[in-house]
Amino acid sequence: MTTRFRTFIEQHVKEAGIYRSDLVKSIGYWNINKGLKRINSMIDHQIPPDDRFIEMVANTLSIDEDVTMATFRASYMEFTAKDRAEFRPHIFISIREKVYP
Repeated sequence: MTTRFRTFIEQHVKEAGIYRSDLVKSIGYWNINKGLKRINSMIDHQIPPDDRFIEMVANTLSIDEDVTMATFRASYMEFTAKDRAEFRPHIFISIREKVYP
C-alpha cells in the first residue's frame, strides 16, 4: 500500500537526485540494508518515526520541516482511518443458555 507520505518522500528523493542509500547514510545508519528497512517501515506507518527522523529527512531533502510533518500527520490519519474501517473483530461470543451465578 502506498501512503501519501511515501509518495511525498519518493518525489523529493527523485527531485534531489540522490539515491535512497544516500538518504540512509545522511540520516546516520551505517548498515544500508537495515536503514532502508527501517525507513520503509517508518514511511509506511508500520513503526512510528520520531521527530528527529522527520527533521533529518527534511534537512537532507531540503524540505520545510513543517510541510514534512504536516504531510506525515495527514498520511497517518488516512492510514489509521482506513485501518479502523477495515477492522473486523476476531472473536464472537455466543451464549446459548443463561448462566446464573
